Amino acid sequence: MKFIFIKNRNKNILFQLIVMICSHDSYTYMKSTNWFYNLFSCFWRCQHKTIDEQYALGVRCFDIRVIRKKDKWYMAHGKAKFNQTFKSLEELVKYFKKNYKKSILRIILEDHSHDEKISNIFIDESDFIVTNYKEMIWSIYIKHPWTCIYKSETEYNMVYYTCQLFNWDLDRSFIENIKHFDFNSISIKRWAKKHNIEITSKMIKDKTTIHMMDYIGVYPKNKEK
Repeated sequence: MKFIFIKNRNKNILFQLIVMICSHDSYTYMKSTNWFYNLFSCFWRCQHKTIDEQYALGVRCFDIRVIRKKDKWYMAHGKAKFNQTFKSLEELVKYFKKNYKKSILRIILEDHSHDEKISNIFIDESDFIVTNYKEMIWSIYIKHPWTCIYKSETEYNMVYYTCQLFNWDLDRSFIENIKHFDFNSISIKRWAKKHNIEITSKMIKDKTTIHMMDYIGVYPKNKEK
């Protein structure tokens, strides 16, 4: 059995190397609908594989960010929105339930400039999916501005729902480790090449601990899948 040490805030904890894989900002492999944002995709792109490809590589937890425009939920990351929409959060969950049967979701209202009406729609729809699709939901957040990232999780995001069955202790994503910034990993992809670990069948099967990664399929020494 393999074990690894991971720095978790202020202490080192020994973890068994068996974890559920989560892709950080799962839809960011897509191009933004705004050409200008595409010029700076290195600052918001966290994945280069499609959802199908991520699932085939072993991802079972998807980090879904949404903004609301014209009565639709757009997949997004910050201000960059993508050409993938769902009429409701239920439609989103049902899509994953049908096509990625073993998946669970983390859903975040991404655009912090949203108005109260959008917040209420998000909360109402979230209440419905938690009630009817609870087995597929890891957590639901309303996100505050990214400048709050140095604050605690509850200050950074308004936590609407989080499932206590899952532990989130193995986070290798770039932004969540920004406090330990390394100039040798100045871009998200370079961070992934340095810190990602190769996905194993045992990691895929685990259903208790969530391990979040940028650029699924990118590993140290450029061993891409």
